[in-house]
Parts: sequence; C-alpha cells; structure tokens
Amino acid sequence: MCRAFFKQLQRSPHRLMPVLILFFMVSYQVSYAQHDNVWAFGAYAGVNFNTNPPTVFRSSINTMEGVASFCDNEGKLLFYTDGTTIFDRNGNVMSLGWGLTEGGTTGSTTQGTVIIPMPSGENKYYVFSLLSWESAAHFGKLYYSVVDMTANFGLGQVVSKQNLMDSFLTEHMTAVSGNDCNIWLIVVSRLNNSFKAYSIDVDGVSRTPVISGAAESKQLKLFCEISGTLDVSPDRKKLAIAQEKVILYDFNIDSGTIRSPVVLDTFDIKLLPQWPQMATFYGLSFSQDNTKLYATLSEVSSGAQPGLFQYDLSSGDSLTMVQSKTLIMGGLMYAIRRAPDGRIYGVSHRNMYLHVINRPDMAGTDCAYEPNGLALSPGTTSLLGLPNIGTIYTNRRFTSYREDSVFCS
Repeated sequence: MCRAFFKQLQRSPHRLMPVLILFFMVSYQVSYAQHDNVWAFGAYAGVNFNTNPPTVFRSSINTMEGVASFCDNEGKLLFYTDGTTIFDRNGNVMSLGWGLTEGGTTGSTTQGTVIIPMPSGENKYYVFSLLSWESAAHFGKLYYSVVDMTANFGLGQVVSKQNLMDSFLTEHMTAVSGNDCNIWLIVVSRLNNSFKAYSIDVDGVSRTPVISGAAESKQLKLFCEISGTLDVSPDRKKLAIAQEKVILYDFNIDSGTIRSPVVLDTFDIKLLPQWPQMATFYGLSFSQDNTKLYATLSEVSSGAQPGLFQYDLSSGDSLTMVQSKTLIMGGLMYAIRRAPDGRIYGVSHRNMYLHVINRPDMAGTDCAYEPNGLALSPGTTSLLGLPNIGTIYTNRRFTSYREDSVFCS
C-alpha cells in the first residue's frame, strides 16, 4: 500500500488499526466515483447525468465562466461554486460559503474554480479560486478554501477561506489524480508560461510545485495567451492547453512533469491587427477513449475562422496529428466538456440548449455533432463556461467485517 495509508495509520491508529488487523479478511472492489454527474453552470442552468437521457433543472448559479460542482461516489450532488460563493445541494449559500477570495472576480476566469476531495478521506474538500483578467490588482491570484461536509447536518460549512496560494497565473487550471494517493493541481505561470503542478495528499497542499517548461518560454500579456483551458486525458497520460495555440503534451502522473510539446494548431495574430488579444482557442476536451482532442476557437474580429475542431491523436505521430484537423462546426462555441455519458457537450453564449458530440471517439464528422442537442430548463441559459471537473478517480475501497473504511492503495 502507498505511504498515504501509513501516514493515516500514524495519525489515527484507533481508526485504521482494525482494518490493518483484518486486512486478509476483507472484500475488495474498485469503484469509479461519479463526481461529475451533476452540473451547474451559466445563468441558473443545471444538468443531471444520473438519468438516461440526462435531465435538466434550475440551479442557483449565475456566472459567466468559472464554475465547478462535485458529487459523492454515488453521483449525488454535494455542492457547487463559482469560486466566490459556494451553494449547497439545495441551492442555498453554504454556511460561511461566501467571500472565498480577498477581492476580484472568479466568475469571469475561464477555469476559475475547481473542487478537490481531501485524500485523507475525512469528507472535506478544497475549493480553489483563480482570479480573472478583469480583476486588476488581484489578477492571477490563486486562493483555496476548505469545506467540511460533516458540518451543518451534512449540508457542509466552509471552515477556512481566503488562503492565498499563488499569484501571477493565467486563467488555466485543472486537477488529476496521481499514483501516490495524491491529486495534482495544475496551473500556468503568466511570468514565463511554465506549468506548475501542486501535489495534494494527506499532508495537505504542497507549497512547492513541480515546474515544467512550456513549448515557448515568454511572459504572457495578451488575452489570447492568458485565457483558455487545460484538459488531461482520461488515461492521465496527455495534457492539452488552449491559448493562441492548441498544444499537446506528455504528462507524467508520477512526477507531475509536463513535456514533449506538439503544436496541433495555431492562428496568425497578424490577421487580427485591431484586436489580436480577443481571439483565442478556448474550450478543450479529450474523448473518452483518449484518441481524439476537440478544441473551440472563438473570436470577435475578422481573419480567423471560429468553430469546433477535432484532432485525431491515435497515430501518435506529430505530423499526422496536425494534419488530421477537421472542422466539425463553423461558428462560435466556447466551453466544451466530456460528460459521464461519454458524450461531449458545448455551449454558445446565452443559448437555451447545449450542443452535443454524440460519438466523440469517432473520426471526423462521424462524431455525430448535434447542434442544440439538449434543451436546458425553461428560464435558464448557458453562458461561456461549463463545470471545471478534473480527471479525478475514487480510491479503492476495502471493507472489513468490523467497519467500512476507505483508504488509498
């Protein structure tokens, strides 16, 4: 077993010793948690993937971009947030769940917030809040809060907030489970375009990130460089970033290092002489089988073709991957997100529907793109963002005859 179990044993021997004694008398199973089964986003929109087809509902969220929601291992909604305010499962502001940062806004950050369960298994959660381009003196600051879901009769309470963690960051942020009972939080430095991977384990949030150089080291100033999303493939072997370019990297889940960039796509900023900063690759999503990457290009000036694009990664050859670029849909689309049902969903600004890629594992137009494929609840709309839920998997579960304990192995 990994070191996390032994750390927990040292801390709470009275809780874990019965499990250790009866280790050879246990049943064992691996279950994949349904952390992303319920989404809340946009202007009061919500989608529940616990049903087939998914059902829609009215949420309490009202935010342009950054948003996150989190469910328990059975897919039941726990809470959701825009990075500034946290709402409980009933849509009410969580106890002490306001003012998560010292200033600025997270709702206009592309990936303004993400929720990470504490690896210690104490039913506590970190909520990370990343301030946006528009936040002036606060721009690029990263804070975290702690939610205790055992408090307030199971509705949760914020027990710590406004913890400043980093600064001078872009609007990119994601999370992925590691191999050592840890979870990696990945952000991007605005100072030199490097990746920072923070390990989160039973000891808490590491203050010393693993730093990896990007394809191009430079200070990031334009909106098209600072805005956009990160996504990690389901097998946790690849990471992609959307900026003024779409770049694919190898991701080492053990060390947290990011390397071997392949530039899949770019647009020529010279084509946009008036407002070059307002064009950017924005949304990103890997297909469930890891063989396809989808990206959206948004723009408000002439010279670049907006749309939804697919890149076939199955060959592993950089030139072949670049040449595989296929336009799936021409027009403005913003965030796209891989859902629990295996489809990929996308948003257009102030739309009463979600667009759907029904078969994202298929090459080219065989992916079965369906515009306005899912109607949202009446009176709700999408805006620019969808929930930022990392590639996070549940721990293995060991059940003894005396107690049910979950610990990492």
